[in-house]
Amino acid sequence: ADFPISFDVAAKWQYQMFWAGAFLRKGVDMTGAFVGFNVNQTIDIGYAYDISLSPVRTGYLGSHELVLSYRLGQDAKRLKSKYFN
Repeated sequence: ADFPISFDVAAKWQYQMFWAGAFLRKGVDMTGAFVGFNVNQTIDIGYAYDISLSPVRTGYLGSHELVLSYRLGQDAKRLKSKYFN
């Protein structure tokens, strides 16, 4: 079986509790964007959308994703001291 090699390049910007970013996935030719916010020091909620850049994407209108992440350990403590009292 032949597996294509792919890699992601992404950038994420954060302003206080809100974040946004974009990515490019080479090898499978996709791009996308994401936005979200920190609910508290351990939970983030967001939305992401990606779309194919390939000319053979017939019928593919992209992918919508809901993001729920849980922060563990030192990362949660750092965020708490920065934004949450």
